[in-house]
Amino acid sequence: MAAVPPQPPGEPLTGWERVSRLFGYAFARHDAEHELPPMPEEFREWARDTVVASGLGLLLGGGRKWAEERHAAAPAPPSDAPTKLHAARAIAEANTQRMSRIANAAVKGAAHFGAIAAVFYGVQLVSSVYRGRRDFLDAAHGGLAAGAVFGVSLHRSVRAKVPLARSLVLGAALGSSMGIPLGLAQDKLVTLLPQEHQAARRARWTQLEGMIETGAVEPARVREAKAARGYDVTETLIQQLEASLSSSPTRQQQQAAGQQQQQQQQQAGQRG
Repeated sequence: MAAVPPQPPGEPLTGWERVSRLFGYAFARHDAEHELPPMPEEFREWARDTVVASGLGLLLGGGRKWAEERHAAAPAPPSDAPTKLHAARAIAEANTQRMSRIANAAVKGAAHFGAIAAVFYGVQLVSSVYRGRRDFLDAAHGGLAAGAVFGVSLHRSVRAKVPLARSLVLGAALGSSMGIPLGLAQDKLVTLLPQEHQAARRARWTQLEGMIETGAVEPARVREAKAARGYDVTETLIQQLEASLSSSPTRQQQQAAGQQQQQQQQQAGQRG
């Protein structure tokens, strides 16, 4: 992944530049020769919140439909069934259709809740990055976007006769009005967290800010691997062979014999 050029000192990034760097990291094309920098914890938190909301929608949608089917009348065999086998097959098909309706409602609930949560937490993150700080206004912006998505979804599901733009505006207004108290409550709950949780929250924000301000930097071990690619393979193999030969017993005996011969020559020269 290409590194983002750092901003010259003394020139702070604008809001759109900060958001563009955030999306540049999120949608960067992966290169096999480069290693991506560590993923910010804010991205993982967004994914976890979206998955939790999808699971909640799955349970609510499927549970509500299951309760409706449970209170409904049990499938009865058709009166014109020629044999018991045909009657049993008709009952089995009716039960299969009931299970299919429950599964369909569960999937729709997961999709609706997941989409709304993904938009809410995503816009909340983008708002905090654009503004360079986190407060209750981020939740208001997220609620506005999530409310607009909810208004469009509700308009299509109930086939309302009002214009689509009206449903969108009403949903956005409702979501924004709910997002402000939600953001204030969230800020209050953060202050009540233990110190280690508050420190971890600040560390996640610092990591995200560092990625935005300095750009994506290659890890040190990747730079070392690149620098090591220029060495000569043949020379390295020769050095390894010389080291292995020098440590062999035969080579050591030859070196000892040569040293002994040199000592004898020196002694002979001193006598002469």
